[in-house]
Amino acid sequence: ALRWSLWGSLLLTIVFVVGGRSLIAMLTGIEEVRTVAWQYLPWLWVLPFASVWGFLFDGVFIGATRTRDMQNTMLFSALGIFAPVWWLTTSWGNHGLWFSLICLMLARAVSMGWLCWSHTRNDRWFSTW
Repeated sequence: ALRWSLWGSLLLTIVFVVGGRSLIAMLTGIEEVRTVAWQYLPWLWVLPFASVWGFLFDGVFIGATRTRDMQNTMLFSALGIFAPVWWLTTSWGNHGLWFSLICLMLARAVSMGWLCWSHTRNDRWFSTW
């Protein structure tokens, strides 16, 4: 799963780097919208690698039927990381929102990775609370 996830994120990154401008051009014919959207393409280049880890851990936690853990890590990531980072970067405009989204994805990955390590170390994957 790790190999496929990394290859998939690499492929998406290549598609966004090579064809991002064309994809945006297919979505709209309004030149002003295209110009603004092109400013945010670098964030789209980073997003697959920032989010792949959290999505990979989603599969682990769903497979182990630990959806409550997923909920808790998402609450932590959204309320403890995304919201404050977004609030602190509102002066950046849409770049601040993109930065906050990247931070959210990384926080999901780190918090689920830590929980995965903790469950494995303490042999708690299939035990009840």
